[in-house]
Parts: sequence; C-alpha cells; structure tokens
Amino acid sequence: MDNNYEIKIYRNWLEVAALEKSWADLIKRSEVNYIFNTFTWCKTWWRNFGAKQELFVLTVSCSDNLVALAPLMIKRKKYFKFFIRKELTFIGTPEADYCDFIIDQKHQSVIYQLIWQKILDYCQSEKVVISFKDVPTKSLLSGSWHQIAYPYKSVYQGDDCYQLNYADFSLTQLDQFINKRDTKQKIKKLNRLGEINMYWIKDSEELDLRLADFFMLFQKRALQKGYLRFFNHHAYQDFFRELCREFLNQGLLRLWVLTINKKTVALDINFLYNNVYARYLPAFDRTYARYSPGLILLEKVISAGKLEANVYDFLRGGETYKENYINIRNKNQTLNLYPNKLTFVFWEKWFNFRIRLKKIKILGLFYHYFKCFFF
Repeated sequence: MDNNYEIKIYRNWLEVAALEKSWADLIKRSEVNYIFNTFTWCKTWWRNFGAKQELFVLTVSCSDNLVALAPLMIKRKKYFKFFIRKELTFIGTPEADYCDFIIDQKHQSVIYQLIWQKILDYCQSEKVVISFKDVPTKSLLSGSWHQIAYPYKSVYQGDDCYQLNYADFSLTQLDQFINKRDTKQKIKKLNRLGEINMYWIKDSEELDLRLADFFMLFQKRALQKGYLRFFNHHAYQDFFRELCREFLNQGLLRLWVLTINKKTVALDINFLYNNVYARYLPAFDRTYARYSPGLILLEKVISAGKLEANVYDFLRGGETYKENYINIRNKNQTLNLYPNKLTFVFWEKWFNFRIRLKKIKILGLFYHYFKCFFF
C-alpha cells in the first residue's frame, strides 16, 4: 500500500457526521456527483432506516485530505424466514436510484485498487456477500469491478435509465418534441372541468399538505393495481417527508403540482442537483386518468427543466411512455461478489431462478406472493 494513503472504516454515524463538509467538498471533485451520494441523502436515509443495519463507511485520506469515500453498510437480509445473509451494500439501497464510490478524480486509478483490496479482505474474513445494486453501467466502479482477479463474482443488468439531453434542442424544438398532439387535446378537455394551475412548491407549509396528497394518491394507485408500495408504511413516509424538507431548504426540491379548481390532481417530485433535473416519483388522481394529468404535468416539468438544467433524468425504470421523451438510454448493474465457491454457486443459482420465474407472468405473480410469505 502507498504510505501516503490512510484507509479508515467508520462504524458510528456520529463520527461520519463530522465529515459533512469534507464529504461535500469531495463530491464536487468527483466524477460521481449524484444526489443519492450526497451527505443529506445518506444522513436522512440512515436516520430513518439505519437502526437495523451496520454502518461501514470507508474513507481514504491523503495528507489529511479526504480523497475517497464509499458510503456502505452491512444489511442483514432474511431468506426463507430463518436464514440470514449478511450483505455489504450502499447506504440508501433500494431507495437510491444510482449508487457509486465517491473518489477524487486525481486519485482514481490508485484508490480503486486500495478500496477493493480492503473490501475483499473483509468479505472473505467475515463471510459477507458484496451486493452493489444500481451501479451505472458507465461508472468507473463498474469498470474497476471487471479488473478484479477474483473468481466468485457476477454482474447482472438492472433497470433501464432514460434521459433527455437538453443541449440537443432549442426551446422551440423541445416544445415540438415533448408536446404530443393527443396531450394538447386532453388539456383542452381538462380546461372544461375548471381552472388548471401548474407550479412547483416553494413553501414548507404547502409542502406538508401536498405530500399528504401525494401519499394518498400513490397508495390508492398501488391498491388499484393490486400491489403494496412503500408509502403504505409510516417509516417511508417519514423518510420522504424529512428528505423533501431538507432538499426544499437547500433549493434542490422541485415538487410540481397540477390542480383543478385548487384540487390536487397530479404531482411530480423532482430533484435539481448538479445541472440534472431528476424525476423521482409521480402520482395522479385515477379518477382523471382519461385526461392523462400525469403526462400533462410531466411535459410542463420537462419544459421548465431546460431553464435550470442540462439533462432531464427519468432515473430507474423502463416504462414505455418514457421513450417518447428521451434521447439517451443507459442501464444500471448489480455487482455481486461472494466469499467462497459454495456461497457463489448457491446464491447464483437462486438469483437465476428468480429471474426466470419473473419472466413468466403467472409464475411471476406466484413468486410475488411466495416472497411476501417467506421473506
């Protein structure tokens, strides 16, 4: 190891909190600058969900300067109601759409080797499975992963990630690109129902009111589709409410609302960070579904985004409607690494079995209920 580098692992959040300023400075010097890697996101997630996890924040310093940070944790996942698997994964999983190491660009080539060696040693000694989900395909972490000379590892393609590069369009061209003819007709029909208003929230009091509407609409849609979503649990509502308040105070929240006669019909939660307008979650009132209020609001949001950002990012999910609004296609990856051959063979067979099961519609439904019962 290069003697100029010092590696440290933090197991207590109070110690990590002291790194807030250094963390913020480092992320500005890193190629990895997603909102999901910020101190605010990780702090808020850990405050709400960290009680059942073990902290494993790995840092690398050079001459007392922070040059790398891996925001990791050890999660205990229960399988078949009795078997527990220890996983080293990113803080925020699975709520974070992009996960990665934060490394100073000047030190990248050396530091990746140091971090991987430390993680591999820990993985083998403590029998911990490494499971890095939602790593962007173009990430340097993904590239360094393939260079590891270690037999018990795997890579799986994850969710599609769609983006719109604003630089390819003028304001007029963008308007022609995103405003579809059928949407314009639906706006006219919606106008007959009352006064339409679309805006983003700047007031903390209104934020709480609109978030209550958001949770209600999101849950209602989930129940109609026959599945449960995380807003059914108060812990997730508390996390999201706290996160939105934090980002509102920092000027990073863009919670858009579409109202008819002051009644909330659609909401679209976006984050503005590092010149990227990121769409996290939408919700709309299903009673207005034939008017497509969600798409009407989305087109308004995309148009407004060009004035503040360089890219509009739909984040995870390959929903068909997104293809009408994008010109960039990316993918996330899941990177798995196992401490020995036995765990590698067992979990890879189980992982492949789940993938095949989900591809068959009827068996996929069976798997959903099977997972709810046994996991």
